[in-house]
Amino acid sequence: MQQDILELNLGGTELLLSSMKCAYLPSSKVLLLADLHLGKANHFRKNALPLPPQAHLRDYDNLQRALQRFCPKSVVFLGDLFHSSYNSAWEETAQLFSSYPDVRWQLVMGNHDILDRAHYLRANIECMDEGSMLDGLGLYHHPPETEEAMRSPHVCGHVHPGFVLSSKSRDRLVLPCFYLKGQQLILPAFGALTGLFRCRKEHDNERMFGISGASLLEL
Repeated sequence: MQQDILELNLGGTELLLSSMKCAYLPSSKVLLLADLHLGKANHFRKNALPLPPQAHLRDYDNLQRALQRFCPKSVVFLGDLFHSSYNSAWEETAQLFSSYPDVRWQLVMGNHDILDRAHYLRANIECMDEGSMLDGLGLYHHPPETEEAMRSPHVCGHVHPGFVLSSKSRDRLVLPCFYLKGQQLILPAFGALTGLFRCRKEHDNERMFGISGASLLEL
């Protein structure tokens, strides 16, 4: 049976994984997203790489759909919210956030989050350090590698996990997925203008939840 939500218990914390490429914490009404890379189209166009000027609108639409579905009190971006240094797309982003005054916006700083922090403040976005805690979960952009962090339940992004879907005619399609490795949950990239890293289950403590359209299934 097709479904768009899967329940997952991570270290005693209940998470809802969504085919919208986000995760929701019902106990605290927090929405988790990773790797939007907003402003990427403008960044590429400035460097003479042709992309449609409105390519980012799909990400805005998807974000608003997720907000309408879950009605969160807070949204936590697990890094790489904005892809580059300041460009005009940031003003559209800030305007979108300001249209939801009852939502608390938080950002775990990622490697692409290089804007001056004054821009985040002006958009009412709270900047957080990697390793910040929420409902017993560590929040990261980069998957942590220390033994201590790996033993504790945590959520991260950065990898853009994907899986290969093959047909009998040998057609191959790479689709996004959630990737669980022990106590580590890696979220799919939320942004449309992102690549995918092909993940494979190699150990018994690994699980993958693939996204195909509006459907979510364990692989």
